[in-house]
Amino acid sequence: MRYILFLLFVAITASCTNTKISHHSGKPVIQSGNRMLITSMQGFSSNQAMQLAAETREKLSDDLFTVYLPEEEYILLKEGLLYDSIHATKLSEETKKKIKETLNVRYLLDVKLLNNKTGDSYGFYTNNELNRYEEPYNRNQETNTASALFTVTDLEQPSDNRSFTVKVNINPLIIDEEEGEQRVNVTDGNTASLKAYRKGIKRIKKSIF
Repeated sequence: MRYILFLLFVAITASCTNTKISHHSGKPVIQSGNRMLITSMQGFSSNQAMQLAAETREKLSDDLFTVYLPEEEYILLKEGLLYDSIHATKLSEETKKKIKETLNVRYLLDVKLLNNKTGDSYGFYTNNELNRYEEPYNRNQETNTASALFTVTDLEQPSDNRSFTVKVNINPLIIDEEEGEQRVNVTDGNTASLKAYRKGIKRIKKSIF
């Protein structure tokens, strides 16, 4: 049992994570000492979103106080905002203004999981299958991928959105053998999704000055 757990640990830690960040409308610029509201985490379950919001609050606590919309929803509804207006795919300028005044937030953060893919957990390839003609067909079979879009809105300049995409690939552990190679990946697409979110928050933290 210990040996199996050891192998799992090795497979997890030895798996290689590649991250690519693409900026679409400029890099976010965030001034510390302000409040940020996470308006949406599309593609994540409710439990995951609450957990990630708590992690984000802790991660950014030294520079930025972060709140999550479901936690502040009652306050906004009490102030007369409609449920549909605060959960709209695109917030109106009037809604943004009311959120800013009610919650005293300067920044809005919208996160959307664009895709995730779970590859095979195990594969064995002979030397023949690994030759330069065959290898491209099986190269990514055991790779888990996910990408997430992050959009930061400065409510003092609400029309100036800054967005970027984080794409994560978790490659398998490769074990070379005389007859070929084994590939083991004990993660999944969900693991890649969580990594993509956390990498995005790390990028936002770097934007705080």
